[in-house]
Amino acid sequence: MAEAAELPSVAATRVWGMQREEWYLFPPALIASCCSGASQPVFSIIYSDIISIYFTPDNDGIRTRARNYLGWFFLLGGGVFLSKAFNVTVFNMIGERLIRRLRRMSFEAVVRQPMGFFDETVNSVGRLCTRLATDATLVKGMTGDALGTATEGFACLTTALVISFIASPKLAGVMLCIFPFLIIGSFFEFRTVSQKARASNKVLERSGEVVSDAVTAVRTVASFNLQGQMLRLYDDTLQMPL
Repeated sequence: MAEAAELPSVAATRVWGMQREEWYLFPPALIASCCSGASQPVFSIIYSDIISIYFTPDNDGIRTRARNYLGWFFLLGGGVFLSKAFNVTVFNMIGERLIRRLRRMSFEAVVRQPMGFFDETVNSVGRLCTRLATDATLVKGMTGDALGTATEGFACLTTALVISFIASPKLAGVMLCIFPFLIIGSFFEFRTVSQKARASNKVLERSGEVVSDAVTAVRTVASFNLQGQMLRLYDDTLQMPL
């Protein structure tokens, strides 16, 4: 394997194409994501209306309305629980199947390499194992999980905008003007976190190499009393990403 900077870019459509076998799972999962996202603005309506109970002079009326709102809270909570559980379960299942395919393809590619491939430092056993364990997991985050999160956020935003424009168009217009700044800030935050995660994963490949070399040559390490040195070397590789 070449260094990360030398790897060619891969089209996202290729990654999505590897999930064709699970296409039938996406529609119900997306519907569950929409229900989960829309539940938050709906909860705000119920929560704001329940405050008006305290201004009811009739005690019996307070009890009756409180029971009604209690039923709505239970109904909404049950719906959120079912939709969120279904959403997370389905997208995790899709992602795990994708990870299994990617790891199998990666391992098949590794075992087909010539002997000189493994003589390079960047292709040591420890680094290859670390890549096999972490890289496929990173790909999972850009497919099903990302789609579910984006759909849930879109449903929440759309429902909130509809409710806000019905309640107060002027205030909703003011809040809508602030959204571009929030989106720009979130974009830069996501890009910074992604760059940091990629750099950390690249550095942590070295720690996997140290562990693999130490375990493989454990008799040599014990014979020359190198346990402390290997521990310090491993600790240094873990400190580098911090």
